[in-house]
Amino acid sequence: MLQRTARKSAMIAATACLFLSSTDVDAQEAFVGDKQPVNRVIRLQPQTGATIQKTEPAKVSRVARNDFPTATAPSVGYEKIRVPKVLLGNEAVNATPPAPANLPNATAKNNGNVPAAPSRREATDVKPMVSKLDSAIRTTIQSPPFVNVNKEATVTAELTNTGKTGVGQVEFVVALPSHVKLISASPQPAAVDGQLVRFNLRGMNANEKQTVRMNVVPSQRAPIDIATSVRTESQQKILVAVRQPQLQAIINGPAQANIGDKIVHELVVTNVGDGVATNVDVQTLLPPNLAQLKTPKARIAEIAPGKVAKIAYHSQAIAAGPVQLKTSIQSDDGAAPKLANMNMVVYEPTLQISAVGPKVNFVNRNGIYTINLANQGKVDVTDVQVALTVPRSMKVTTISREANVDAEKGVLSWRFDRITKGSSEQIQLMAIASEEGEQISMITVGSRETSEKQIRLTTRVTTRANVSVAIKNASGPVQVGGKALFAVELANTGSRQAIDVNVTVELPDSLRAVESDSQKLTQVGNKITFTEPQIGPGRKVAFQFAAVGVTSGEHVVRTVTQIEGSERRVVAEDSVFVYDVSEARVSESLKPDVPRR
Repeated sequence: MLQRTARKSAMIAATACLFLSSTDVDAQEAFVGDKQPVNRVIRLQPQTGATIQKTEPAKVSRVARNDFPTATAPSVGYEKIRVPKVLLGNEAVNATPPAPANLPNATAKNNGNVPAAPSRREATDVKPMVSKLDSAIRTTIQSPPFVNVNKEATVTAELTNTGKTGVGQVEFVVALPSHVKLISASPQPAAVDGQLVRFNLRGMNANEKQTVRMNVVPSQRAPIDIATSVRTESQQKILVAVRQPQLQAIINGPAQANIGDKIVHELVVTNVGDGVATNVDVQTLLPPNLAQLKTPKARIAEIAPGKVAKIAYHSQAIAAGPVQLKTSIQSDDGAAPKLANMNMVVYEPTLQISAVGPKVNFVNRNGIYTINLANQGKVDVTDVQVALTVPRSMKVTTISREANVDAEKGVLSWRFDRITKGSSEQIQLMAIASEEGEQISMITVGSRETSEKQIRLTTRVTTRANVSVAIKNASGPVQVGGKALFAVELANTGSRQAIDVNVTVELPDSLRAVESDSQKLTQVGNKITFTEPQIGPGRKVAFQFAAVGVTSGEHVVRTVTQIEGSERRVVAEDSVFVYDVSEARVSESLKPDVPRR
């Protein structure tokens, strides 16, 4: 008796440290044994594990629940007892106190051997013995497998009366960790004290269920350790993993482009974290050098851990210079935005075109034409197309590169796959013009990187009479008083008709002109004039005249030719040798030959 009294005093003192007030609460007693003295086990309140003060007859002793064989089926009885009301603060919730060694764990599942929470009874009532499962409240907690930082998650607790009898009002207590905030709950909590949330639920019939929903938000990456307790069932805990997405972004695409190029860049967003990234906002800044062709996606709905999302940017380079493409991504978990950028350069391709040809040419004369293509830029120029439109009065006779010929349109065309930077290409051809006047050749050059350019090459094709004169002594040397015959030949080697051709023959005084019956010859003293109204291109005209040698010696005959409309004078000369025909006399006397000794 003294030992029991001492043990009771120690338990009261321990209880006084944990509780500030007490009230009437139903407690449950378990009677164990078959044909044995009744031994009573008093179940502790699940919130604290503290012992309950009881006044018992001396013949009943308190024993530990686990002192009895598990095969012994317990019986349960009820009586009115006074127990302290538990005052739970944050310390009691966040650090669950250990249960005494001789009592069942407060968080264990109700497997039929642990007494259920008591119903309120009168102190003098003596009720029949019932099974523990007659009024057992079981709690099932459901939650998402993980929660992102600063994202709302729903935790659902389902309370089920698995017993065969109903229970009165149920008090359900939830303890949240310090880094978890309660946003809302259904039903409305009866009280919220810091991280402790209390629900007063209505009574529950056998097999009836009640549901409690709580919307919570974690503020840091730490597990959510939620502890629950029910007045009629042992405490439950749920461990919710907290995960956090982590985004990385890069931009892939060409590092250089030419003006006019259509460019495709690709933003690659990777979630290297362990949480799902949702509602990822994408902001892209295109520099003025690039014109946007298509509007890219501005939001990515979801990126799972380890997954990749891609966004394509379609643009066209419109100005030369350095370019920086910038993109910012941010998910809706409040994390700082991630930046991605890419540097590139837009070049302006330069293709210098020059054409050289004769400024003036004559009809039916070959003219040499040259087309030069020089790439003086910093990038290659590809798919270069060159076209030459030839005037109809011109005929191409020779080309330096094989060309595609459109005879009907009079177009020659060439194609170069690539003209590398710093290099050049050349095309040469020879052409003959059959008509005088301005002959215009059109040269068109274009490439994939440059706009089409067209230049004009003009040649003034003209005609000109070009008369040559040749005089020839047809008789050779003549004696004094003999007649020397001269032949004069005129040839028009020009491209135009020679009009009013006048040839004047000047005879020295040592020669005397012989009159001619030709109507084209006019003789005045020693001057003979020949007149031809016209000599066509490529035509020849000839005439003859005679002169008598008056004195011996070498005598020069000169002709001067002049064409109407030209100041040019063409001079031709030849000579005649005149010799004396007087007899040569030689005399000498002959004498006899006298022998000599």
